Amino acid sequence: MPKRVDHDLRRRQIGEALLRIASTRGLQAASMREVATEAGVSLRLVQYYFHTKQELLLGALAYLGEQLSARVEAHIRALGMPPTPRSLVYGTLTAILPTDAESRRLTRTYAAYYALVLAEPHSPPTTARHTPTCSNASSPATCAPPSGRARSIRTWTRRRRLRACWP
Repeated sequence: MPKRVDHDLRRRQIGEALLRIASTRGLQAASMREVATEAGVSLRLVQYYFHTKQELLLGALAYLGEQLSARVEAHIRALGMPPTPRSLVYGTLTAILPTDAESRRLTRTYAAYYALVLAEPHSPPTTARHTPTCSNASSPATCAPPSGRARSIRTWTRRRRLRACWP
């Protein structure tokens, strides 16, 4: 009997492996082979879920956005409900400022994406066929780039960050 696999879980496992590499060594050092080794899967499996490195980068960026969004929401909720404008600003800032290990990891990983964009400003636009879709329609910061529309990493990152800052 064939083994049943949760494809979304496998994509997330591979994407998070890329994020671990990005936070320690940067994205320029991340090859698909290194991501496969970090995730504990074969190179062919990484290529099955993400056909190109661009798709892998965009998919992992969506997972990074989900992690940051969840962190910001948790910090805001900890300040009490309903949130006031002051608690929204304070919760967001305390979540994104690099004051603990998790926020430093998120900051380093986002910095790796920015460094990649600065180092390769003319990277070809791509479509994100294998990125996760919005898990929560009320939170656009967790959305992946729309399928079928070409977006560069720089443009998508900039727009997603703006949406995360301005609800």
